[in-house]
Amino acid sequence: MARSLSSGRSINYPMPSIRETIPNGFGSSLEYAVLSNMNANDSSIVGFIRALAAQKTYMLVILFAPLLLMGVWSALQNFSERNRSYALIAEINEIQWRSSKIREDIIGISGLLALASATQSDQYKEQIEQQSSFLAVNIDALLSQPFLSSLIKAEEVDYLKALTILFDDVIIPELNKSAPDYDFLQKKIQHYQPEIWRITTLASTASYVRTRTAELAKESNFLNFTYALFIAILAVVVWWAVLLYRSRAQYNDQVRQFSLLFSHMTVTRINGLNLWAHECISPDEYPDPHLLDKARKRLEYLTVMTQWLSRIAYPNFDAGNTSYVSLASIVSDQAIRSGYPRPEFQADQSAAQTLVSEAHYHLILQELISNAQDALNGKADARIIVHASIKREWFAAKRLRVVVEDNGPGMSKEQIAKAVTPFYSTKGETFGHSGLGLYGCIGMVRTMRGKFTVTSEPGRGTRMEFSCPLNFYTTKENENAGSPGR
Repeated sequence: MARSLSSGRSINYPMPSIRETIPNGFGSSLEYAVLSNMNANDSSIVGFIRALAAQKTYMLVILFAPLLLMGVWSALQNFSERNRSYALIAEINEIQWRSSKIREDIIGISGLLALASATQSDQYKEQIEQQSSFLAVNIDALLSQPFLSSLIKAEEVDYLKALTILFDDVIIPELNKSAPDYDFLQKKIQHYQPEIWRITTLASTASYVRTRTAELAKESNFLNFTYALFIAILAVVVWWAVLLYRSRAQYNDQVRQFSLLFSHMTVTRINGLNLWAHECISPDEYPDPHLLDKARKRLEYLTVMTQWLSRIAYPNFDAGNTSYVSLASIVSDQAIRSGYPRPEFQADQSAAQTLVSEAHYHLILQELISNAQDALNGKADARIIVHASIKREWFAAKRLRVVVEDNGPGMSKEQIAKAVTPFYSTKGETFGHSGLGLYGCIGMVRTMRGKFTVTSEPGRGTRMEFSCPLNFYTTKENENAGSPGR
């Protein structure tokens, strides 16, 4: 297309363009951090979590509060059931102790009555009365226990009451006579003795007690399970809250990194054009065509760069539907477009064919290769090598590892420390850099949940390495990809 200048001359040049296959899907700096973006057709657990996370933070309160209350309730109930078990054991011990005392009293009374009947002597009368009073006290103490009816059967309680009536209405009045009939009393005791033995030994209630104890143990185990379940759910909710908090913090950091990157890639160049326009363009003389051509190329670069950045910032508004290209195609494109020396690509087949976010990797590799070329300016045997491999780690997703290394002059530790900070450059303004390039690359790698390292020594070149996880969507597209690149 022809564009006319103020003097009427025209210069023909192609409009800046960029391939239509630019990523617009998952993988942008915004979508990496925010869990609320979910594809409409995504029915996986990950999609459900993303949809749930789209709700506000009050969802955490709604889930956290009842789970916490239910967990506390389960713990209190478990504590209560444990106390009930201890109380049951104490009640059983009380019954057994009182029963053993009753049994001892009955044995003593029965023996004394047998001696009195055999000797027909009143010398045992006082002992029989004393032992009978002890027996009455123990029976009354056992019958007064509020838990007795819940541990032994009703008919057994009636037998104990009948035994009390026997001593109050029969044995004691007979002993108060001047000539007690010891044979009669002994027969009465022998008549009740079988039932008394059955009651006092708790033989008939042992199975009931065991059943009741088993029921309490079952209830306690259920409460333990319920408590553990709610604690586990509560832990998941807390983990989700922490994840959401970290995601939002990461998103805020990504917005800051993207702003710095956008400033580096566009604003500084726009300022340079403004300065050139004010100083070099005059209505009295025709502009230098060479300078105009450089300005045109800079505008083309800005247009293309703005499109790249727009697709990262607003991926859902891109007209294309192809989110990924192979890593090999990006490096090949950089080799064609870049200057001297052209980068060499060394990678195994799986790494070369890995589908990656074109916008992210294009900008990162462009900056790293450009920095390496600037460092190698004027070097005869200059080389830039791009390595790629896939790292497999235990209990973690696969990571794509990319290395850009050169045989340039290298950097000292102090220079490396300064190079990864904003607004620092060892090249100055001659090369048109603001000093934010490497810092912006590190920030963009962080938006992809990756790691970035710089290794360099003076006289031994520089090695830039970054690795990013291969997410679920990338893996799925890699499996469906039939050929590398497009």
